Amino acid sequence: MDSLKHFVMPLLGLYQGVHHYSFDLDKSFFAHFEQSPVENADLKIDLILDKQSDFISLDFNLQGTIETNCDRCLADIHLPVENQYLVLLKPGVENAEEEIEEDVVYIDPDTEKYDISPIVYEVACLSIPLTKIYDCASEDPKPCNEAVLNRLEENSPETDSDETALGEALKNIKIK
Repeated sequence: MDSLKHFVMPLLGLYQGVHHYSFDLDKSFFAHFEQSPVENADLKIDLILDKQSDFISLDFNLQGTIETNCDRCLADIHLPVENQYLVLLKPGVENAEEEIEEDVVYIDPDTEKYDISPIVYEVACLSIPLTKIYDCASEDPKPCNEAVLNRLEENSPETDSDETALGEALKNIKIK
């Protein structure tokens, strides 16, 4: 875990105001997390840490690419991703009677350092879209597996005629 030491933010002695940090995430970062949905990536995270008297705001901005398989043609692709995520660190303990706040982490008021690597990992994983496709037509060479795409197109049903027939059948249904 020594390679994650630059993700440990000093809190005690950090003066109030805005602080900027930048991190590059690659295969070595994701190797620290078991069963990660990301094995390899080329991501850059810009963090704006804003320390105030009663909380610390962590504003993460992520951009880059994640290696994955295309959901359309199954080819290996570098999927472009970007995400913005805001987390608040508040001193104290969460009060069970209060309304639960999302994206708020309660920390001991005497905390000297805080490891943000789990939050960075979460930001990266949350940036993966449910459908892993993108417009790759501008890339040269295109990463698409044309054989798979052609096969899918050959086997796809004719939607226009099927939709017209279905529409006509639905018109003739009489509801009492």
